[in-house]
Amino acid sequence: MTNTFAVKTYSIFNLLLFFILSFSINAQDLKGRITERNDKNELLVSYPQGIAAVTPGQEAVFYLNDICLGGGVIDEIYRNNKSLTSIIAEVKHA
Repeated sequence: MTNTFAVKTYSIFNLLLFFILSFSINAQDLKGRITERNDKNELLVSYPQGIAAVTPGQEAVFYLNDICLGGGVIDEIYRNNKSLTSIIAEVKHA
C-alpha cells in the first residue's frame, strides 16, 4: 500500500491544495493533497489513508466536480516518503 505518488509531464490549470481523489480501480473517493515541486518539475499527490494498486505509467487526472483541472503520468510511487524503487533495491540486496 502506498500513500504518495509523483506526476511528471503534467498540465494543470488550477492547482488545488486539497481535493477529493477518485481511483477508478475501486471507485473509492479519497481525500488527498497536491504539492507542486518546482525543483523536480513534478506534482506530489499525497493520500494519508493509503491505497493499493497505484502504478507508475497510470494517468492521474484531477477534477473539481465535472471540471477537469489537469493531469499527468504517474512517475513514481512512495510509501512513508520512500520511493518504491529504493524499497525494491533494499529488498534485493537484503
